[in-house]
Amino acid sequence: MGTGVVKRKPTPSALRKKKAHQRIRKQLRRRLEKKRPNWKSALARAYVGPGTSGKKGEPFGKNKRKRSRDADVDGDAAAADGDGDNDNDGEVQSDVDEEKQERMNQRDPLETQLFLKRLPLDTSEEEMMKFFESRFGKVRRVLLVRNRANKTLAGTGFVHCGSVELADKIFEHAQQNTRELAAANREEWQEKTTDLSHCQAKRMRFKLRTDACMFRDPFLNIRETRFTVHRVLSRTDSQETSAALQKKKKRTKVAADDPRHLYLLREGLILPDTPAARGLHPQYLTMIQQDYEARKEQLRNSNLFVSTTRLNVRNLPRTMLEKEVRAIFAAPVRSFLKENKEHMDKDKWGKYGPIKNVKLVKDSAGTSRGYAFIEFVNHPIALHALRTINNNPTIFGDRRRLMVSFAIEDINAIQKLQRMREIRRQHQTPRGEKSNEEGCMGGPAVHADGQGRTVGGKQKKQPPNKMKGKKAATGNRVIGRTAPEE
Repeated sequence: MGTGVVKRKPTPSALRKKKAHQRIRKQLRRRLEKKRPNWKSALARAYVGPGTSGKKGEPFGKNKRKRSRDADVDGDAAAADGDGDNDNDGEVQSDVDEEKQERMNQRDPLETQLFLKRLPLDTSEEEMMKFFESRFGKVRRVLLVRNRANKTLAGTGFVHCGSVELADKIFEHAQQNTRELAAANREEWQEKTTDLSHCQAKRMRFKLRTDACMFRDPFLNIRETRFTVHRVLSRTDSQETSAALQKKKKRTKVAADDPRHLYLLREGLILPDTPAARGLHPQYLTMIQQDYEARKEQLRNSNLFVSTTRLNVRNLPRTMLEKEVRAIFAAPVRSFLKENKEHMDKDKWGKYGPIKNVKLVKDSAGTSRGYAFIEFVNHPIALHALRTINNNPTIFGDRRRLMVSFAIEDINAIQKLQRMREIRRQHQTPRGEKSNEEGCMGGPAVHADGQGRTVGGKQKKQPPNKMKGKKAATGNRVIGRTAPEE
């Protein structure tokens, strides 16, 4: 490849087409291999020898088949006399079947096995064996799953209990741990929300629920580490479960395309005890939770919906101007458009490019209130800007991070604004259409005194202060340049 040439990545459609061609070539190769004759059939067609029956020109293959039939008859006779080799073949086959059956018998039933997840990565089979034997009794064996590449532990494994009773005992103990944890969480919630109001208690329960939802599955503790315990499914059951999960994902994806776009409400949400919440002040996390609960409460009104192109930016400095807010979002938008050329549709761009509008909310004194609204031309650009700017410590430092989320809008207000714009557009007639309107109405427009005065073939304009708010002498209202009502 020459210098300065950029190698383009293949598109998904090109990859699918390439795989289809490879699959077709493989099928054709298999068909050709089936049709290709082997040396035996080629020799049978090429060589024609004298037949045993004395007929000239009998093919070689028929003699071979006849000799094979004779050999089978001789073999049966030898087997009847006890001199054949079929006894040895039968003994070998029986030994193979017995070994296979023995291996099948060594496999434990699925009811006696348990699947372990979230195991410590520094554990071993011996440690897990001692753990189960010291608490539940002797187990048959423990198998830990390792990666094929580097032979490191994957954090999962199997325990073969040897009996259904022991497997049920271990699983029931793990379920009991889950029930005790849920009861302890409920008591903790009641203690912490006793002296709080209804809204504060609801926010506190939401915060505590994020910690409790991590261990809804049955679990056990080893070295202060919780690992979950699950039943082992057969291949058919696992396929049915995976198919159900895939169906659920498809259903969730379709449900995400609801007209109100409620799935976008969680974009930008930072939950406690997550990697995104590291280094954040508790007061900042509380503010995020309060904002999420308030927005969730707002969306109970069916007239409100989540916008796909308009963002709500909070925690801005009070001294920041609109052009500075635009500059913050312009950098990630430019980087996104460089990598995604398909979204660079300049026909839909406005005066300021992909950023259509920036509105900084101010109070009655003209001072910024610390939040703004910014609108983009399409949803992918808005989503990339949200994920780039939200909770970004490189903009103002760790002491101030912007809260970015999709704005909530009222469908009634938007429809009313559209009607007002349409009415304004209808009344703001261009000057070039003035003569056409007059010609259609059959003459010049009538003034307030009922006389159509013209100067040089054109209507004489009256001062705006004299015409504004006055009615015609005949009781008709003059609207724009239209003819009076009859």
